[in-house]
Formats: sequence, C-alpha cells, structure tokens
Amino acid sequence: MLMLSGVGPATELMLHGIEVVVDQPQVGLGMSDNPMNAIFIPSPTGVETSLIQAVGITGHDSFIEAASGSTYTGAFMQNLPSAADMMSSQTGQTPKGDDMQRAIEFMHSVINGTFSGGVILEKIAGPRSSGYLHLTTLNPNDNPSVRFNYFQDPEDLEKCVKGIKTIISVIESGPFQRFRIPGMPIQALISMAVNLP
Repeated sequence: MLMLSGVGPATELMLHGIEVVVDQPQVGLGMSDNPMNAIFIPSPTGVETSLIQAVGITGHDSFIEAASGSTYTGAFMQNLPSAADMMSSQTGQTPKGDDMQRAIEFMHSVINGTFSGGVILEKIAGPRSSGYLHLTTLNPNDNPSVRFNYFQDPEDLEKCVKGIKTIISVIESGPFQRFRIPGMPIQALISMAVNLP
C-alpha cells in the first residue's frame, strides 16, 4: 500500500505512473520467509487426524512440525506418479510380491480418498536470505510480485538440509515403522515430495 500511495523507490513508482510522494528506496526490500520442506508418509494403518503442530526444535534452528490424517494428506497426493514407479525409478529397487500389492492398494486408496498418513515438515527460524517486492498492477486487490530469494544465503540451505536429515532419522526410527508402507524407501518418499503439484 505504501508504493501505491506514492512512498517507495522513485524509479519503480514512476514506471507505474504513480506520483512520488517520498522517494524511499528501502520500501519493498528485505522480504523474507521461512523456507519449508516436507515429507509425506503414507501409512498402511489408520492414523488419528491432527492439526499441524510443532513437535520439536532442533539444535540447528529448524522447527519440526507434523500433521496426520486424511484431511491433510489428500492435498499432498494429487497428481503424483504411481507408488510402484517411485519405488523403482529413483532407488533402483523394485517392490515384489506383498510390497507391490501394498503399493497398488495404497494408490487405489489415494484415488478413492480412503488412505491415511501424515506429513512431517521443517522450517528454519529467522532465515538470513531476503528478497524484494514489486508492484504488478495499480489495483490494491492484486498481489504484488514477491521474490524471497530462498537459499540465497548458504547457511539457510545448510539448515534445511540438516532439518530434512532430522526428519529422515525420525522416519527411519524403529517406533515409526508401523506407520510406513513396507518396502517404500525414504528416496521414494522424498521423490513424492519433490513431485508435488
């Protein structure tokens, strides 16, 4: 609203035909957002529906959050390739027998909306990377163009990698195994996350 009111970088305001009231080049700079990375874990057993909530804070400034149940998982599973393809393409592991049948049943349950599972995600606290905001139109109801420059600072990327490694450790832990589809490796779960729409 400042830019539309004539307060901001004079060159950008004039580009949009806005009368410059105050030339303030810092308006629109310093935009930052917490990068978030998530891994969806389809479950062969029913899980209780829970809202997203913080479940831990790591020593490397990542917040670990989780949600479960069909309310959240449906959105994560739309338009994904089949579980069997994911299990074999990225990992070189082809599911066999019961594992293949479970994967097929899981995909059918996704299509029918009867599956369950959860998502574990990590966000870094206070990212160092920052970006900018530019006007796209003169309509105050239209969104501006925002670029957060995620991972511009290598420290942010390092924290995210450590956060994902923490999530992988949780998923690979013994107590978590009853919530994982047997035969579905971590790489397949990561591939699902990468291929989200």
